[in-house]
Amino acid sequence: MMKMENKLKELKDIPQTEKGVFRRFFIDRNNDLTVWYNPEHSIIGFQLTCANNVVTYAQEKISIRTIDRCEKDNFAPILSAPPTIGINTFIDYINRQSEVLDPEIDAYIKAVLFDKSKGL
Repeated sequence: MMKMENKLKELKDIPQTEKGVFRRFFIDRNNDLTVWYNPEHSIIGFQLTCANNVVTYAQEKISIRTIDRCEKDNFAPILSAPPTIGINTFIDYINRQSEVLDPEIDAYIKAVLFDKSKGL
């Protein structure tokens, strides 16, 4: 039997809590993606969680961190460094999600990740 691919799905009607920024939120069983837009409806950044790591691109800066779930102390998750996966894992994940993402989101994230992977 063929294994079903875990695909992102958009959550609709999420609270918009930051003035001047509209966000869209996508989830699958293990990962999530938040995309931020400015008032002119242009993408201005994103945060992608994949394999207990997170890549954030905002204000033309990228960061990649590991998620520390602090299970031992029962605290909220925090981002710590260094990541346990490389940027290519994020690229592979987005490539597998291309069919479910808007072409604009797909192209934006790939452009950022491919560009930033050259400098890492």
